[in-house]
Amino acid sequence: MKLLRYLKNAYYRLFYFFFGMEKRDGQGGEETNRFAAVVALLPISLLCYSGLFLLLYIISRFVTPLPLPSATFFIIFAIVDVGLNGLLFLYKKRYLRIKELFCNEDHDRRFKRSLCCIVFTVVILFSMFILMGIFGNPWVK
Repeated sequence: MKLLRYLKNAYYRLFYFFFGMEKRDGQGGEETNRFAAVVALLPISLLCYSGLFLLLYIISRFVTPLPLPSATFFIIFAIVDVGLNGLLFLYKKRYLRIKELFCNEDHDRRFKRSLCCIVFTVVILFSMFILMGIFGNPWVK
């Protein structure tokens, strides 16, 4: 259970990182908070989508060959991904609770956690392409 709590906090921190990129000054009312939360959904959903591709690649290349799913699967996954993330962060204004959870971090802790978010984002976005360059594409015969 401690691992799940850690993963939930890490996911919330990643959301807060993207939320803070849009709302840097911390000023503004509810409308700017809501806008920043909606804008933060896009990179979070993109990371989940990229994570799915990475997982499919790793399984297909190193575990067992899998056929590449159809484009319909990826479209449905994208819609469900955005919907679930929207439900998770926007339902009952949870983004405000996440903002309160992380807004009082000291400078050093915020810097370290933001750096971890940047590294995680870069790794998730580019690792599949790096692995494909090294090990090849398992779906091309």
